[in-house]
Parts: sequence; structure tokens; C-alpha cells
Amino acid sequence: MQELATKPQTKLACIATLFRVMHENDMRYCHLKGNPQHLALAFSGESDVDVLFDPGQKTKLETILSHLGFKKFHAIRPKRLRDVA
Repeated sequence: MQELATKPQTKLACIATLFRVMHENDMRYCHLKGNPQHLALAFSGESDVDVLFDPGQKTKLETILSHLGFKKFHAIRPKRLRDVA
């Protein structure tokens, strides 16, 4: 993951910045669908980015996301998943 976040390639600045800031803040996470092809699509904005975070760092993550300009929204009740923020 670190290599993809720093290796020159076509990528969305907001995604690259998110991963850089997560590393700078010692966030514990893992990327789902972690094959290199999917990561390249995610970094280019052609696919979604699925990331699992340590629940103990939820407040820290929300602060980082807010600071970077990400917007929080809630799924409609029938589509909500437990523990998905």
C-alpha cells in the first residue's frame, strides 16, 4: 500500500493525501480487495476504496476525514450496516 501511495501514477490527490495523512498519524487499517489492479483503479477514481479501520481510532479517523474535506452521510435505514461509519 505504501508503495502505491507514493509511486508516481495517475491518482486522485484526495485519495493519495488521505493515505499519506493516515500514515503520518499512525492509523491502523487494511484495504479490502487488495490486489494491485483494484488499488490502481481506486487511486485513479474509477472504483471505490474499501478500508477497514481499528475501531479504537474512530474519533481520530473522523477528525482526519473532516480536516481533509470528506463529508459524512448516513445511508437510508434499510441499507445501513452495523459498524460502518
